[in-house]
Amino acid sequence: MKKSLFCFLIALLLFSLGAPCQAENTNIVKIGGDVTIVEGSKVKNAVAVGGQITVNGTVTGHVLAIGGSVVLTRTALVEGNVISVGGVIVMGKGALVHGSLKEINASDISQSLAS
Repeated sequence: MKKSLFCFLIALLLFSLGAPCQAENTNIVKIGGDVTIVEGSKVKNAVAVGGQITVNGTVTGHVLAIGGSVVLTRTALVEGNVISVGGVIVMGKGALVHGSLKEINASDISQSLAS
């Protein structure tokens, strides 16, 4: 299970590298910085490596933070999964996530590598 989740994360990261712009139905990818989805905007996927993701708008796909946290404000809508590797997920009252929430910390990674 954990190996498939890890493979999914890598595939999502590689798939998302194709269109690093901030417009409707595109992917946002930021390496070494924070990502903010403003209220009223819609993106397909949001990926940050070494930064925080703050969602005020709509993400029709997934949100993935590697080495950072995810903040879902009261106006956030995520239709896919929210994953934080090495960070936390903070969900404001009124935020909606149709997929799952997953925090992966150092102990989860150690257990995956050991098995």
